[in-house]
Amino acid sequence: PWLLTPPTRSALGYLISITLFLYPNFPGPYPYETECTWLIVVAEGSSVLLSFSHFELEYHAACAYDYLQVYNGAARDRGNLLGTFCGRSPPPPFSSAWHVMAVVFHFNIGGRGFKAHFYSGAGFFLSVLVGLWPPWDILQN
Repeated sequence: PWLLTPPTRSALGYLISITLFLYPNFPGPYPYETECTWLIVVAEGSSVLLSFSHFELEYHAACAYDYLQVYNGAARDRGNLLGTFCGRSPPPPFSSAWHVMAVVFHFNIGGRGFKAHFYSGAGFFLSVLVGLWPPWDILQN
């Protein structure tokens, strides 16, 4: 009863399984001038819980260059924005008000990316690694 859509505007990513998506080359730098959006949908009546275990983006006081945005729901407007983050300090955990959450990753300078874990309010665990990592290493090890 949940859905994770692959990122938009990115031919760089791999969808390894319904629970894990990633970029090639991690822990090398992520590619320049790219934006990816992921839409996480869980069962109606549940919420999306989001936490970060790794976070390494370029820092800027206004997060003007490389940043991650978390939205409550699918709409990408200021009213749904839960926060914009950059630098090396992981964002706080989030909980959506309903069964949809959007995550936008914008970057113009290479960095190492982030690792996020998504849970459904119904208790389902979903691990998401975003950065540059060769997926074949995961599959062979």
